[in-house]
Amino acid sequence: MSFQLQNLIKDSSEIPSLPAIFYQIMDALNDVDETSEGIARLVEQDPGLTIRILTLVNSPFYGFSNKILNISQAIGIIGTTNLRQLVLCSSVISQFNNIPEHYVTMESFWTHGIACGLAAKELSTTLSICDPEEQYVLGMIHDIGALLIYKSASEKAALALERCNEWGLNLIDAEQDVLGFDHAQVGEALVRMWKLPEKFSEAIAFHHDPLKAPNNTKESAILYVGNYIVESNQLGSSGPYQSQPFDSEVIEFLGLSFDNIPSISKKVVQSVEEITKVFID
Repeated sequence: MSFQLQNLIKDSSEIPSLPAIFYQIMDALNDVDETSEGIARLVEQDPGLTIRILTLVNSPFYGFSNKILNISQAIGIIGTTNLRQLVLCSSVISQFNNIPEHYVTMESFWTHGIACGLAAKELSTTLSICDPEEQYVLGMIHDIGALLIYKSASEKAALALERCNEWGLNLIDAEQDVLGFDHAQVGEALVRMWKLPEKFSEAIAFHHDPLKAPNNTKESAILYVGNYIVESNQLGSSGPYQSQPFDSEVIEFLGLSFDNIPSISKKVVQSVEEITKVFID
């Protein structure tokens, strides 16, 4: 971690911590002796999470004709894997608010993240590599470092965005120039603080330059291509900045064809609106 990044993490009074209920639910899900009723009781302690689960299970995404109002039944329908997704993503979303809208609106930011998660999941499934559910979560939170920069280094963030818009720099170069670090490195530091899996921190750290990732190159590469799909379809935004040129070597590394992109894009576009409604009030 660079000295400048250490200072941001050390000096900021706004470093978010995941709520205690997140870790309690994760521990319960990892406990083979825990009952579904016990997990449901934990979930019900978080009203926001409860609403999101019920919204999802009653959405057209699942297509049930009868309304489901029981959280235990809802968890049984969506399954523990999807519950892990929802708990993590809901917990992360709850920690960020009051971002000035001249940087990005939360609706636009999370639309971008959700769409990237959906694209990453589809890519992982299509290629039969990595864990599709983990890739969904990674896609959703891959730009989380940008929000902390907007909150805790607002003046320098504004200067970096100005250089993107007026000089045509991509965001990574502008952030490195102005801050001495970038949002991918901040995101890496955050997920380490939250004690999420090591593969998460590395994939987020290298999602703009995936072929340099030492251990989780495929995870990073899927994020990279997912981000390209989302930007190509203009599905939300994590900030008003210039994109990096696309590196076609990443497509070759994954063994993917550009012919696969349109069908994946179509699935993402069809699903993103309904999923976004689950997370954005």
